[in-house]
Amino acid sequence: NLRLEDSATHPGLPSPFIHIMLMGQLIRTLSTKLKTEEAVMSTTEVHNMQDEIENWIKALPPAYRVDNPDTTWDKDFWYVNLQRNYLHGMTFMVKLHPLKSYLAKESDGKLSVQDQGFRSMGVDCCLKLLDACQHLYDLEPSYSAKFHLVIFCTFDSATVLCAAVLHDKRKDLPQRPVVLEAIGSALGTL
Repeated sequence: NLRLEDSATHPGLPSPFIHIMLMGQLIRTLSTKLKTEEAVMSTTEVHNMQDEIENWIKALPPAYRVDNPDTTWDKDFWYVNLQRNYLHGMTFMVKLHPLKSYLAKESDGKLSVQDQGFRSMGVDCCLKLLDACQHLYDLEPSYSAKFHLVIFCTFDSATVLCAAVLHDKRKDLPQRPVVLEAIGSALGTL
């Protein structure tokens, strides 16, 4: 029961375990609705997965929203901010997974409109994932610098962005200047 922590002094305070429950909901939804045994998802499956994740993001409680979260509890209950950024990191990691291959494709002018869209989504996911990891790192560097999500996702996202830049023959990668800056920042964090 996630309400065991409820008290009259802090009504509505998020549970210290809600982020795990929320991630479980997302994973359950994706595993139920998007059953695939293929190593590479079809474009339809990628679209469906992105839509499911976006719907889940829209339903997040105010304290965990991706855009304009309610930070009322952050000052007195440090774990809420930690949970929010952990949840955002995990969300964008899951969202990025099927988009990685689109970032590694040569941009020699032969990309379909759909591939270009997935490429743009992938860049956006990488940047948001790096941002969430940086927020986690900034919360408590002595702890967060060793946190596997911070290290792995920062390295993985920066590597994916490096691949995107290397394959960007036409120099038309979405948000290219921001991507180059993010790679440098990620290197600094690592």
